Amino acid sequence: MPPRRPDYWNVWWTLTVISAALTIVALGLEMLGVFHDVGLVLSALGLLLTLVFGFTASTRSSWTKLGGMSERLDGTNERLDRVIALLDERLPRSTA
Repeated sequence: MPPRRPDYWNVWWTLTVISAALTIVALGLEMLGVFHDVGLVLSALGLLLTLVFGFTASTRSSWTKLGGMSERLDGTNERLDRVIALLDERLPRSTA
């Protein structure tokens, strides 16, 4: 069975990539002397935004994955209960 793809677009990953790209551009312009000292502030702000967006994106993706796993585990739990009941029925009990 192929892995299930999420039914939504995770906009946080998009924001992460955009902020990382803009941070690299700001840093490059700072190195060329276009922004002067403002470039350092913009680069630091871009780095902070990239980290925040990335953390939010990974949390959202993980939360979605765990939600899909819990649906599958519900059926697994019932099957395990049937296996345990069958083993209890067929295996001899110890009298010790």
